[in-house]
Amino acid sequence: MKKGYVSIGTLIIMISLMIISFVLMYNYFLKSHVFASEGRDNLNKEKRGVTNKLGIIDVYTTVSNNKVSQIELNAKLESLSNSVSLNNLKILVKIKDQVATLKYSNGSTNHSPSGYYTLGKETYKVPSQINDDYDEDGNYDAIFINSTTNITSINISSQGGIALGDCYNGVFRKYMAENDYVEDVNGSCDGNTNTYIVLTPKELGKGSFTVEFLREGKNYIPGRIARGDIVNFYIDLPASMGNDEDATITLIPKTGVPTTYMFHTPEYFDFGRVSLSHY
Repeated sequence: MKKGYVSIGTLIIMISLMIISFVLMYNYFLKSHVFASEGRDNLNKEKRGVTNKLGIIDVYTTVSNNKVSQIELNAKLESLSNSVSLNNLKILVKIKDQVATLKYSNGSTNHSPSGYYTLGKETYKVPSQINDDYDEDGNYDAIFINSTTNITSINISSQGGIALGDCYNGVFRKYMAENDYVEDVNGSCDGNTNTYIVLTPKELGKGSFTVEFLREGKNYIPGRIARGDIVNFYIDLPASMGNDEDATITLIPKTGVPTTYMFHTPEYFDFGRVSLSHY
C-alpha cells in the first residue's frame, strides 16, 4: 500500500463516524435549548406567582345609624407585579363569626342585585325591597305581606312567592316551606302585624363585588388591574359592624400572592364618610 493512501472502506468508516458525531451534537443542542426554554417558562411562572400582588391604599365607609355595612377599598398593583384579572380575583371577608367569599361583577357601584351585595343574616322591614340577590338574576327580590291572609312572603324574582309566616297575638309563627333560597326565618310582631323579618339565606356568605377605576394607567387593560391603575372595590359586609370592632379582608388573585388587610372601627363614629384604621 502506498504511503498516504486511505482505503475506501476506511474512508466510509470515517465519514460514518463524523455523521454520527454530528447527529449526536445536534440532538444535544436541541435538548439543551428545550430544557433552557422550559426553565425560563417555569421561572417566569414562579416569578408571576411571587410578584403578582395588590397593595391596599385605604378603606372607607359611610356610617349609617352608627353601623358600618358597606365599605370602599382603594388598591393598586405592587411594583413589578403583572396585571391581575378581575374575573379570577376572589375577596374573602371575615367579621367575627361571619365569612363571605365574593366574586367580581361587572355591574354598577350601587348596593343592589345589579351591583355589589353579600348574602348574610339580615333584618328587613315588612314590606321592603331587598338589595341582596337571592337567585343571582340581577333583579330585585322583595318582602311583602298578603293583605287578605296577613302572611309574610319573600318574592324571588325568578321563581315567585315563598310563604314565610305570620303574626298572631304578638308572636311570629313560622311555617316556611322547603325551598332553595331561605334556610331560616324569624320575625317581630305588633299584635297580628309582622313588622320585621329576619332571613338566613342558604347561600350564606355568597356575593359579588364591583370595581371603579379611579385612575387608568398607561397600561390600562379592560377587565384587569394593570400597573398605574388605581381602583375602588365596593364591598357589602357579611354582617354590620359597630363601634370598636375588627374585620379582615383578603384579596386572592388566581396567580400571585394574597393581600390581607385588617381594619378596625373607631370607638366613636364620625358622621359621613370616614377612613377605617389599619392595624
